[in-house]
Amino acid sequence: NELSHPNARFLIVTTSSDDQDGEQGEVGSDIVLAFTHFRFECSIDECNENNYVYNNSFSFADDHESVLYVYEIQIDPKIQRQNVGKRLMTLMQIIAMRMNMDKVMLTVFKFNNGAMNFYKNKLGYQLDQSSPGYFDETDQVYDDEGEKEADYEILSKIVQSSKR
Repeated sequence: NELSHPNARFLIVTTSSDDQDGEQGEVGSDIVLAFTHFRFECSIDECNENNYVYNNSFSFADDHESVLYVYEIQIDPKIQRQNVGKRLMTLMQIIAMRMNMDKVMLTVFKFNNGAMNFYKNKLGYQLDQSSPGYFDETDQVYDDEGEKEADYEILSKIVQSSKR
């Protein structure tokens, strides 16, 4: 399970219930407004070096590549379009740089035009070489009905130009 993986990390944005007009809840309790769920994915050597659990199911485009993979980002509709998503993703990039990761990666459904525009046009993410859409049509994988399997793309942004 991704949520309980030993390498799973969370960045949670909260506010006190005292700050929310009309919100019901215990006075002084925190209300979650947004969060990101991410993990550090690395080669076996780098995982061992940094005390992370090696994930052999994560396929790397390059065996020496280490990434901060954003598995999920959620923002309360009441605070969407207030740059919270941009700030969270900027923090993901800063964390990745400080942890000596090569890049930040994430998965976006193809039909989610708003998210695709946000990541590519506003934040500068690009189609990753591990993404199904990176390959030519002749390289696409099809399911039993002859349909393309992938309804998603993998995007990434390089945060480290070179390692140590």
